[in-house]
Amino acid sequence: MEDSSAVFKVLLFLTFSLHLSSADTHSLQYLHTLITPGINFTAVGLLDGEQCVSYDCKTKEMIPKIQWIQKISVDEPHYWNIQTLLVKNHQEHLHNIVDTVMRNLNQNEGVHTLQRMYSCELHDDSTTRGYDQYAYDGEDFISLDLNTGTWTADNDKAVIFIKQWDPTGDEAQYWKDYLKNSCIDQLKKFVSYGRETLKKKVPPTASVFQKHSPSPEVVCHATGFFPKEVMISWRKDGEDVNEDVELRETLPNQDGSFQKRSILKVPAEDLQKHTYTCVIQHSSLKEELVLEVPKVPPTASVFQKKSSPEVVCHATGFFPEVVNITWRKDGEDVNEDVKLRETLPNQDGSFQKRSILKVPAEDLPKHTYTCVIQHSSLKELVLEVSDSDSLQFSKKKTKRNKIYDVSDSDSVNYAALQFSKKKTKRNKRHDVKEDPHVVYSSVGQRNV
Repeated sequence: MEDSSAVFKVLLFLTFSLHLSSADTHSLQYLHTLITPGINFTAVGLLDGEQCVSYDCKTKEMIPKIQWIQKISVDEPHYWNIQTLLVKNHQEHLHNIVDTVMRNLNQNEGVHTLQRMYSCELHDDSTTRGYDQYAYDGEDFISLDLNTGTWTADNDKAVIFIKQWDPTGDEAQYWKDYLKNSCIDQLKKFVSYGRETLKKKVPPTASVFQKHSPSPEVVCHATGFFPKEVMISWRKDGEDVNEDVELRETLPNQDGSFQKRSILKVPAEDLQKHTYTCVIQHSSLKEELVLEVPKVPPTASVFQKKSSPEVVCHATGFFPEVVNITWRKDGEDVNEDVKLRETLPNQDGSFQKRSILKVPAEDLPKHTYTCVIQHSSLKELVLEVSDSDSLQFSKKKTKRNKIYDVSDSDSVNYAALQFSKKKTKRNKRHDVKEDPHVVYSSVGQRNV
């Protein structure tokens, strides 16, 4: 077996060696599954990772799954009949193996599964390689070493099987020749008919977003790419991340392109402290596509509910999900009469959160209250304070509003909205100041 490995499970090949094909490197892979008793047999062929042929168990025929591959029958009218006979021979081959294994293991009844995966590759320098692997009842069983033309046993049962099934090694030599010659000829034929399609390279469109879940998950989604093979990986501060990664199956789009996503489970505190990037590799890209998990600052507002002593501090549009909202009274932390609401997702993938402070009406004119918002994105953020009853952050500057910068520091950064009320000479009623103070600090000091 050359440069390939696989883990087999019943009815599924969980992993198989994946490569990103260059313009002149192609592969032809077949997956066969036999379930006994009965005649439950499936066969699928993949060209460069995309399904191209399959065995229809109802009609007992090998049929093309790609439009351009049907052109072969125009030049060779009996081509698919021949392919059907060949795959039936493969089916009989698997039956013989199952019968031999069951005799060796004294298995007279029960359901048993034999899976086979074999492939040949043709590179742009005319070199070839391939592999042939079998699994019995979900466990690796035997594999073919193309260098020596001999079988390799993956367990003690397989050692006994090989001695009885192929004592002379003729079977191994036959399949070695098949992979080096017949399989390569078949691959060349497919490539010649689908050259224009196989040369097509469409780069992926990618995005990174966070899922709202009890355990923070960041999703990297690539779509619209062709051919099918793509590699998606994660990095933390430039170092590869291999744990807590869920790589989803590559799925087809309606336009013939493909999509794939990778999900990274990361502790909330790590998402705040470290830089995470998604790395996408595809044959259409001259260099890898790197997307940083964004840190988007919040837009915030402070307002008082009508006919209520409650003051609301609302932050929205931020990413990642973790945010901290606290209150201060004349610079001192306020911990009582505070209701912190659940963080909620927005439709655009960002998040929102609000904190409600219950303030006695007589305290508002006498004291200065501030809402403090802590988020990993709050570095060099330009915030705008409106002159209405609502204090808001934005990036737009107007003549009537003041602009402030948040200082850049490695320590925790926060934006603070400060509000108070004062008496006017006209009617002595309490109004919100026309130009409320905004306070920002990275070390806990108030800067006006």
